[in-house]
Amino acid sequence: MKILKNNQGFTLVEVILAFTIIILLITTFAGAVLVGFRSERTTRNIDLASSMSASILDYLANSKNLKNIINSDGVDLISGSYSSDIRSFIEDDLDTVSPSIIQQQLSDIFDDHIANNRFNYLEKSEIEISESEVSDDLDLYNIKLTIFWEEEQGEGTYEIETMMGAD
Repeated sequence: MKILKNNQGFTLVEVILAFTIIILLITTFAGAVLVGFRSERTTRNIDLASSMSASILDYLANSKNLKNIINSDGVDLISGSYSSDIRSFIEDDLDTVSPSIIQQQLSDIFDDHIANNRFNYLEKSEIEISESEVSDDLDLYNIKLTIFWEEEQGEGTYEIETMMGAD
């Protein structure tokens, strides 16, 4: 019997090796893509939380607005500090602030950020205002915002603290 040598085509070993390499590459690439998507969602949530915090703090940075809020009956600093969830702070505690446009403008800022369907904001997010210990002569206040949101692997948190003056 004569063995024919045909050099056209691939051997079975070559085909199996090629498929194995292709499967390994696809598996590695798919894993990297999934990690990238998860990282993108986390980054987006941090960006949305920092944007929300910056908008609220930017509004409070106007010393007249902050003074009106501090002097309102809803924000009680008799004990030296005030703490509330952000929604209650805006909707309930600022009822007595004058002028009333302050409450409406802060509510609009808050609602604009909450309306983003891609951001799973949690209502336990809070604002803390306390008197600064830097100087009694200055009307300085420590303001801390903590934003919580829901993620696939639990909760995300963004916290920012600053000092502001009210003249």
